[in-house]
Amino acid sequence: MSDQNGQHHQDLYSLLKVTRDANDTDLRSSFRKLSQQYHPDKHLGEQAKATATDHFTRVKEAYEILSNNKFRRIYNEFGLEAARSASMPGMELVPYNDLAERFRNENPGGSGGQGINTPRDAYFTVNNTIKPHIDATGLAVALEDGDLINAKHLAVCTQVGISTTATAYMSQNNTIVVRYSAACQGSRFRIRSSSGIGDVEISCRRQIDPHMQAELTAQVPLEEDHSTTFGFKTYRSLSQHMTGAFDLSYNPERQDLTTALTYTRSLNERCAASASWAYGAASGYAFSWRRHAYDEYISETPKKDAESEVFGESSSELGTSTEDTMTRKLSVLLEKLKYLIDPMGLRWTARWSIMDASVSVLLRRPIGQHAPLFKKCEAAGPGGPFVRARASLSVMGWEMELGGGQKYVLADTAWTTSIAFGTLGVVWRLKMSRSGHRLVLPVVLHSATADAKTATIAAIATSALISGIQIFIVEPWQKRKEQTERDEAKARRADVLQQGRHDAEAALNMMKQAIERSRKYEEEVEIDGKKGSGLIIEKAVYGIEASVTGMRFSEESLEGRETEKEAADVTDAMQCLVEKSAMQVVSATKSTLPGFWDPSAYGDKDEMVLKIWYRFKTEKHACIIRDNEAIELPLSSHRVHEWS
Repeated sequence: MSDQNGQHHQDLYSLLKVTRDANDTDLRSSFRKLSQQYHPDKHLGEQAKATATDHFTRVKEAYEILSNNKFRRIYNEFGLEAARSASMPGMELVPYNDLAERFRNENPGGSGGQGINTPRDAYFTVNNTIKPHIDATGLAVALEDGDLINAKHLAVCTQVGISTTATAYMSQNNTIVVRYSAACQGSRFRIRSSSGIGDVEISCRRQIDPHMQAELTAQVPLEEDHSTTFGFKTYRSLSQHMTGAFDLSYNPERQDLTTALTYTRSLNERCAASASWAYGAASGYAFSWRRHAYDEYISETPKKDAESEVFGESSSELGTSTEDTMTRKLSVLLEKLKYLIDPMGLRWTARWSIMDASVSVLLRRPIGQHAPLFKKCEAAGPGGPFVRARASLSVMGWEMELGGGQKYVLADTAWTTSIAFGTLGVVWRLKMSRSGHRLVLPVVLHSATADAKTATIAAIATSALISGIQIFIVEPWQKRKEQTERDEAKARRADVLQQGRHDAEAALNMMKQAIERSRKYEEEVEIDGKKGSGLIIEKAVYGIEASVTGMRFSEESLEGRETEKEAADVTDAMQCLVEKSAMQVVSATKSTLPGFWDPSAYGDKDEMVLKIWYRFKTEKHACIIRDNEAIELPLSSHRVHEWS
């Protein structure tokens, strides 16, 4: 790939020396090594410093793009120039779907990146959508009669919709898009192609500057006695958080002129609101508010204690009255409710015009092991299983839909299945997409207005089936696969693990007297008139985050199970670092401290944490420190009511 000046740029993954499925830990670790290697201050001579600066700048840009989930997806699908454009200040808060739609139609040829499944280094791309409508009411009748063998026409294809979009990248800033759509009416199992109707739409887009684009459109109907409709649209970033669009369309046959003005504002990375006003042949208003759901989750540190999680350090100062107890329970309940709702995505849209009025609501929430119900989560990237619910009400009728699906980001594939019931009856929908190609399959199960009880049971059953597959089949398989990989990694590192444990034991034997002296001093020191108020390490565990964060103070000893649990007891080693009721250790990997060793299967320091339970002034404290963070004890923020 090359930039606008023709300077060569290799693939960003190769530049960072990572694979395309690298996680955040891999990216961060590689970036640190390369940034140290290419830092200009470490090179002498003008030529060497200039070369190092160039490498350092490119590595930094690669990390900034690949470490951002949204920009990484844009890069994977549309290339480096699209990712650079998406990371501009005026675009950084625009939701991914909006960015993807823009770059899908605008990315210039020759600037595309080496996408995972859809490389954009071609000058011409094609996307297809096919939507066959299936009427399966005959199947419902046959099931009701109990006669599937003699039944005829269990399913009838009533219509097939086809849409093809071809995009030609003429230059860096000019793009031509041709879209063809048609609908063929069906009879029984045969499609009458002669009944097809459709139109061709031709659009010419120009990127005027990084913040503005313009588009001319001509929609040509393929039926006789219908005239071409012309359109014009401009789009501009008004500020870092707001964009505006102006639309104009004209039909010479009906002499209809319609203008529309739309403003969209990004409230934050997940929330956006828009308002549209149209005047002319199709006057009306539209308002929408969207809150995008996180698609994939990683658990944060589990709560040390329900009270301290809600109230912080002040929880230890609360009384034990019934009123205080009820307050704490209510706060914990509210926190759990927050964790249940927070990952959920919401889209609310209201439209009003002379001929139509409607309102719709869409809820979407991830499920599975990466989206626990009662643990605080943070985004780790789009993808994974989800459930969704949608409801719409308009002058034409109403519909409620419940279902779910899964997104496979690395394969650029997604599927969704759902059951909908409303004015049109009961409809089962299946949607599948891959690399810009979509298959939408709606199957009518009941053509009349649905019986509410039957439709509700069908909708809940669909959602329960999806959740059941995820919980009882997918998750156990994933866990077995992960455990197998870790066991194989442990076998490969067996000698390293054994040597690390041996060295740690040898170091502890040498520090034995220092450890005893430190503990004795802290048990006898007098602080604020209280004897034995020093800093005493009661328990400390060092290992992988997934294992250590869930450990309890009362848990049995780790002796002999270090490699199994991928965690090591470092209580004595931590006590040796205490000096005069304080501990300060600079930020660096803890595996290099005396008496420490790395029991993890992969030896990845970025997944390591240190969990400490200690007493100071006879009060209980607890904390979790990441491997690359400094250690500073004691701190009042570590104070807890009880040890978990």
